[in-house]
Amino acid sequence: MKLIALLRISRSFFILLTAIILSVVLYKSSFSQSTLKIYGQVIDYNGPAADVIVKIDNFVFQTSTDHDGYYYIYNIPPGRYGLTFQKGDKITSTGDRIIVNNGHPVRRDIFLEHNVLNIAPIYSTALSIQSTDYHGHNVKVYNIENQTVESVESILREIPGLNLINSPAAGEIYISANGIKSKGVNVLVDGRKINSLLTGRADLNQIPVRAIAKIEYISPGAAALTADGNLGGTVNFVTSQGNRTTSLSASLVTGSYNAEGYNTSFNYYKPKYGSLKVIWDRQFAKNNYSYTDYFGDSQIRQNGRAEHEKYFVSYSNSLNDNLINISGFVYSGNNGVPGRSITPLAEANSHKETISIGGEYSHKLNKSLNIKTDFSILKRDNRYKDLGSFFSYNTKYLEQETKLAISSNYTTAEWLDINSGLSITKSVLEGIDYIRPESALGKKDRDVYKFDSGIGLRHQVNRFTIKSGLSYSFNKIDHDDYSSSSLSISALYQTKVSAGFTTSYSNSFRLPGLAELHWREDVFVIANLELKPEKSKSLTTEIFSDFKLLGKWRMSLEYRDVRYKDLIYWRRSQGIKYKPVNISASDFFSVTGTINYKAPADIIEINFSRVRSIPLNREDDESYYGKYIIHQPLYTNRLAIKFNYRILNTGADMLDSSHRFITEQNTKQLDCYTLVDLYIGLTYKIKFVTAKLEFRVNNLTDIEYELLEYQPMPPRSYNLSLTLKM
Repeated sequence: MKLIALLRISRSFFILLTAIILSVVLYKSSFSQSTLKIYGQVIDYNGPAADVIVKIDNFVFQTSTDHDGYYYIYNIPPGRYGLTFQKGDKITSTGDRIIVNNGHPVRRDIFLEHNVLNIAPIYSTALSIQSTDYHGHNVKVYNIENQTVESVESILREIPGLNLINSPAAGEIYISANGIKSKGVNVLVDGRKINSLLTGRADLNQIPVRAIAKIEYISPGAAALTADGNLGGTVNFVTSQGNRTTSLSASLVTGSYNAEGYNTSFNYYKPKYGSLKVIWDRQFAKNNYSYTDYFGDSQIRQNGRAEHEKYFVSYSNSLNDNLINISGFVYSGNNGVPGRSITPLAEANSHKETISIGGEYSHKLNKSLNIKTDFSILKRDNRYKDLGSFFSYNTKYLEQETKLAISSNYTTAEWLDINSGLSITKSVLEGIDYIRPESALGKKDRDVYKFDSGIGLRHQVNRFTIKSGLSYSFNKIDHDDYSSSSLSISALYQTKVSAGFTTSYSNSFRLPGLAELHWREDVFVIANLELKPEKSKSLTTEIFSDFKLLGKWRMSLEYRDVRYKDLIYWRRSQGIKYKPVNISASDFFSVTGTINYKAPADIIEINFSRVRSIPLNREDDESYYGKYIIHQPLYTNRLAIKFNYRILNTGADMLDSSHRFITEQNTKQLDCYTLVDLYIGLTYKIKFVTAKLEFRVNNLTDIEYELLEYQPMPPRSYNLSLTLKM
């Protein structure tokens, strides 16, 4: 066993070393051809400002900002330069000079305010929240591109209202939100839905974390902005496409319970040829720790291992009025299947492979009209084996989903935004079970034809801005018609203390999954074709304020009311058999308060949020009516404190969660828990190499807690990581 482990580590190290050597060669080659000198982001009250012309004083050279408001200037000699920015008929210039030498590139962010150019604040290490205007709808955006992120859990904890469910038995992490299970939350990567056709859930462990540049959180029901089934909200992980810098980074991680990780990331950019990003990631952990089981006995968690490899590639290029983005990732994972309820043997395991590929091509016909075509392909292979137990278990599920869409966007006079789109999605799910008959699932497919449209309006009078958006989606599915719509209104008053509000109302639906409709436990059970679509109506209102007082402050208070109809739950029907049924009605109410503070120069950052929610079952059956929805915490408190000064960065993260019920009659519950994580890191630059050493302690208080029934979570653990970037 030691020899096998040594070979496995040696192989991974050899792959990492080969990737680093190859990347260094390409890295140095790229710098010999083009060197970045000045770059930055142009923003205004609407967020990133695209298509702003940037000129250098006394130079013929000019460029323009991309879709995210970034501009890049290459190959200019050392000197002092002024910049001029032109947006429409407005032309403004910087009052000072930018000093360029032979060292690192200079970043200059610009904020456009009433025809006056100001230096924009730069938050390079913090997870800063922004509110972006998408066709009149407010979408919350969390930027993380410059953070060193080890797991998707660490970044999603910072978004209030999202509940993470860690399933160690399956080696998976899910999101639940707004009183609905994980299948009701859409998870996208670059706008491509990755929810499983089998379970409806999205495994966040399959997402290449180092590729993520920002996270967009969209409230429930925004019909024209998201994929179908947006009952509990949508989380879109946006990768760093179009990054016009050349860089190389490599990370090594080691920690408790045989944890090890390797990661390399390479960005390559050359003018006219576009931007290329390549990532390789490998992780392994063996969680055979002790715990107290349901019967009160001390047990050693067996077969609690998880290992996976991820590959990510993206290419982006913008030529004249044409934009091309292509990205994709491959995931391969093996997990043990520990547990007490069925008592699988050490040979029990699951294997998952996922391939997700997508791209878009957009062409700007004129200053107002833009046409875009995009496609995506998702393939997933799930296998589960436990051949040594009393009941042999050997199943295989194959998923495939293909989507093709075309859309247009018309913007004029900076106050009107009209968008429309047409798409077709084909889904195929095939289940092969060597215990049950083929008719238990078999091969099922579904075609979804969708037309969506929306209109956004914006009007500004002095310091007062009002925006509104209306979107509508029509879907043709299996000869039936379904629709969803949303309306959003927001207002903002900007002065030394800025304040505003946003409110939205929407209705949405989610069709029963192919497995939910057709699954049969045995030959004596009929399919579930009588299942109704899940529906929701939601109302969200938020008030917020931004001001400066020894730093930057943001405070917000949000109220959300979601009414669900015919939610689908798997309920025990015969013995240990389960069958999906519709819950006639359920309600979800929540109040979320957040306080964010950033000291000057980002030396100190404090983020606090509290979510108080009431998820109630309104089913007609007396045994369920008025009971809390299972696995939904009644409150969560989060406090994160970060300190950055010169080469030192340290912080603490506390998550306090209430109990959760694990039976629909609310007769059993999981205990409350409070997690405290600590980290301390040192960052040091040597010429063109930046080294970061970080030590992290998870579950500092070493408490025993469960997120799922009979699934003990890891005790206190440690990990040490080293990241080199150049």
